[in-house]
Amino acid sequence: MKGIFMKSILHILLLICLAVCLISCEVGRNDVGSISLGQADKADREHREKWIQNFKEKEKESELKIRSDINFWGKVVDLDGNPVGNAIVTYSIRDYTKLNAGGMDQTYNLATDEKGIFSIDNKKGHLLFVKNIEKKGYEFIFSKNKDYISLSYEGGVIARDLKKTEVVTGPNSPVRYFLRKQGVLDYLVTGGFIGKFDKNNNTPYKPIYFPQWIDIYGNYNNSDRTEELNSNNDLVITCDFNADCSRFELTFRSESNEALFFLTDKKLYEAPAEGYISECTYENFLAEPDNPNADFFAQPFYLYIKDSMGKYYSIIEFKVVASTSGNNPYLRINGAAFTNPYGRRYFEYDSDYINKERQLRIDAMKARVKLERRKNDRAIMCRRKGYEEDEEFRKQTIKETPWVNVYDQIEERKKTREAEIKELDEKEEKEFKEWVESLRGGGSRR
Repeated sequence: MKGIFMKSILHILLLICLAVCLISCEVGRNDVGSISLGQADKADREHREKWIQNFKEKEKESELKIRSDINFWGKVVDLDGNPVGNAIVTYSIRDYTKLNAGGMDQTYNLATDEKGIFSIDNKKGHLLFVKNIEKKGYEFIFSKNKDYISLSYEGGVIARDLKKTEVVTGPNSPVRYFLRKQGVLDYLVTGGFIGKFDKNNNTPYKPIYFPQWIDIYGNYNNSDRTEELNSNNDLVITCDFNADCSRFELTFRSESNEALFFLTDKKLYEAPAEGYISECTYENFLAEPDNPNADFFAQPFYLYIKDSMGKYYSIIEFKVVASTSGNNPYLRINGAAFTNPYGRRYFEYDSDYINKERQLRIDAMKARVKLERRKNDRAIMCRRKGYEEDEEFRKQTIKETPWVNVYDQIEERKKTREAEIKELDEKEEKEFKEWVESLRGGGSRR
């Protein structure tokens, strides 16, 4: 019995020892695992930080290679090579960022010096664009300036390429930009039209390109011109398509056979003095030669017209869109017309000047209507009052001096009144013209 009891005690002690050993082992394993995980986290964190730091350094290094210092010199000249000082140059610098992969432009303005020189320095970026150059009395011709490899209006200059040999720019070797010096600036009457030709409906088109116009004193000038256009159209346009509708031919002529034409692909700022003919043609593709299914946009061309009365010159800028899509190929023409109402050949166009001048003429026309109404009312009132006074004068004269020819005296009284009315009208007309001219000189409105 005692032996059994002792065995039981030994078993219990053995179990206790075993339990203690197991607990100790588990604790030891946990302690060892905790240390290993902590060291791994630390190593991973250090590795990640180091990688981020290396990435930032590489990114910065790459950015420094692409985002370069910009030092650029340009010179603005006219078409004869003369420097143009105090011209305003508009340029922009483009930067590419992660947030804006398409690039972000920052726009700046600066003025040329007396030698036409401008410089862009102390700037950083990826691309440099010269967008426009402005000076009153000059025109920036994009087609004249965009072909330079050093500074294409369409493609820009890569800033880092400014240091390469193909982009030669410096204080002593600036890139040249051309402005065209404008000639005589006349007020031009503007108009426009849209015509369409197709295989199934190919009737002649007769645009009236000279609308009513108002002179500087608010008078309408349109009667003889409108009648001339309506009875003998200065311009008739016809269109012919070839058999397979791959090409078209426009013909420009006059119904009266008196108007004359001059066709060119160059925009002239003074209509030609000679070289006009009674009929001219323009032909081109009806579709893109390399892509028959695509619409064809022809380069603009210009038609100069000496009208049938020999009084006016006009220019029409044509833009043609042709298409062979669908079952009915067509041709659409857009015409922007400009006519010099003074009979001169000048065709300088300045939108600000034209719009301002047009508004001044409209204001003058409105004031002219009021002036003519006052004149008419005054004449009516004066005649009415004069008639009453003449009748009283007749009665009184016949009563007092019946032998006197009273009707001759009444005619003299009428002539005197008409002279007074005319004098008043001329005085008001003179004041009106002075007011109109004061508007152009910055005077106040009446």
